[in-house]
Amino acid sequence: MHGIGMFLHLLKNKWSDPLGLVAAEAFGALMLAAVLPNSGLEELLKKKHWFVFYLVLAGVILALWLYSRKHLPKNKRGRIGITIAVYSETRKDEMRIKSDFLREFRSAIVSQFSGKVFQILVLNNHRSQEVQTRDDARQISDDMRSHCVIWGSFRRRQLHGRATCALNLHCLVRHRPIPLNHSNQLSREFTKLFPPKILFLAAEELPGFEITTDMLQEATIYIVGVAALVSGDISLALKLHEHLYATIRHERHPERTTHFNLLKSGLRGRLADEYILAARFHYESKDYRDLAKVKDYARKARDMNFGNCISHVLLAICSFYKKDIPGSLREVLRAKQIAPRDGAVLYSEAFIYYYSRKYWKADKTYGKAIKTQTPSPTVLEVELFITDLIEREPDRTDFYYPLGLINYYAKQDYKLATNYFRQFVDEYRDCPDLTEQVKKARIHLDELQSKSSSNK
Repeated sequence: MHGIGMFLHLLKNKWSDPLGLVAAEAFGALMLAAVLPNSGLEELLKKKHWFVFYLVLAGVILALWLYSRKHLPKNKRGRIGITIAVYSETRKDEMRIKSDFLREFRSAIVSQFSGKVFQILVLNNHRSQEVQTRDDARQISDDMRSHCVIWGSFRRRQLHGRATCALNLHCLVRHRPIPLNHSNQLSREFTKLFPPKILFLAAEELPGFEITTDMLQEATIYIVGVAALVSGDISLALKLHEHLYATIRHERHPERTTHFNLLKSGLRGRLADEYILAARFHYESKDYRDLAKVKDYARKARDMNFGNCISHVLLAICSFYKKDIPGSLREVLRAKQIAPRDGAVLYSEAFIYYYSRKYWKADKTYGKAIKTQTPSPTVLEVELFITDLIEREPDRTDFYYPLGLINYYAKQDYKLATNYFRQFVDEYRDCPDLTEQVKKARIHLDELQSKSSSNK
């Protein structure tokens, strides 16, 4: 009985090791021998049909052993797969990790999202031991179709004469189609929120695991949300980050003050960016019935990050479409207080002045906007906004003048600039309110003519 107990112990604790295979094969031989009354293992070999049966059984055991060593579970399509690979030195510690740490982590993640968002995949101990580097984690991510791999080790050591638990964890995020440089940046963000090495006394193992589980859960949801944002899945990013922010915003844990401060700060910044993207998505749909959503997301972005000038620009646009011109100007001036030299803000301010027919103020502000290094996509948005306005309000062809300025200086599209200036001069040459602008447009036309002649 002692021998059988030893085999069972080896099967339970060393199944994935070669020693476990040897124990399984030997145990199979003993079981076959036991079915023949009064016969030992040497008698078994004399009965060819039993020997053949044993070879089949040995082959099945070998196949199962190889399958258990090589098989990796796959993440289900439509889920965010999180693979956990934490190696421990003893079977007892492996079970403690699974029961006190990983089970709680799985429960916390899955229960919060009804099990429909995340799938937690836990590697067994021998496979976890094979994940030592980022390249190993990347290969596991590919093989298991997981978006996030958390790997590391759990060890017990003596530190200053006291039994201490050391948990070392690292993270790789690969939410497709994230480029490698973004993946590395996400890993660095994870490290800020979850230190690579956590120590706690063995005597305080359970509370140590509880704190670590909470920190890991929060850091993982945050990083996966950022990965979703980078890959363009704004709705998922918002879902994860809004849920996490609502969970932690009122929590107070003195032992985790630094972690919470970093997490809240990161969340507020990310949520502000996500709200801006969501607002822009609804605005760019050109469905002006979505203005309520644009306004709602812009307000949320403003409340998350008071230093976000774009939220005020979007609120100004909403006010403009509601014909609240004073309200639109107020929002633009608030944005200007935050970013006085931002091109998008200055172009917005100039537009409101021009629309209000405060042409001299608009001229001055357009001059400042043109001197900024405004990105080409922003300049194009400014131009499209004005052309859309002319389509909706055909009597506002006086905006041909700022369109000429934008194409002349910001886009350097001299042909289009010439067309806009010429249309403006032809239509408003006798308008007393626009005398100064007509004069400047003629000067610009002469300059453009000179440029055209010199290029021939």
